[in-house]
Amino acid sequence: MFDKNFDKNIILFVNTNNFHVTKETIKSLNSYAKAHELKFRYALIYNTKTEKVNEKKFFVDSGIDIVIPCDLNDPLKVEAALMPYKEEFLVITARNPESNVDDFAKIIPHLPYIKTPTTESLVWSTDKIRMRQQLSIYDKK
Repeated sequence: MFDKNFDKNIILFVNTNNFHVTKETIKSLNSYAKAHELKFRYALIYNTKTEKVNEKKFFVDSGIDIVIPCDLNDPLKVEAALMPYKEEFLVITARNPESNVDDFAKIIPHLPYIKTPTTESLVWSTDKIRMRQQLSIYDKK
C-alpha cells in the first residue's frame, strides 16, 4: 500500500476535546508499520484558542512525536505551523470527527496533496438537515 522509499511518513491527528489519540491507536499503527517494514511518525495539531495541553505528556505518554500548537482560526498561522513538516505528511485524520470536523476542515486546504473529503462534504455530512438535503438531491425516495 505504501512505498517504502516514500518521504512522507507523518500521520497527522487533528484533535480537540481532550486529545483522544490513545496508546492503543499508536500501538496498532506501529504494528502495521513493522509488518510492512515502514516507519511512521505521529503528529498532533490542536487549536490553541480552544485547548490547553501539556505537550510533554503527549510526547511521553501517547507516542506522539510532534505536537503542533496553532490558532486554527487563522489560515496564515495554520500554514506557518504546518510548513516545517509540509512535505512529510502522509495522512491526516481526526478522532471523533463529529466534534473535530471544524478544525479538520480548517487544515485540509493546507494539505491539498492528501486525499481527504472536501470541506463542504465534511460540513454536510455532520449536519443532519444538510445531509438529508444532499441525499434528497441524489434520490428523492
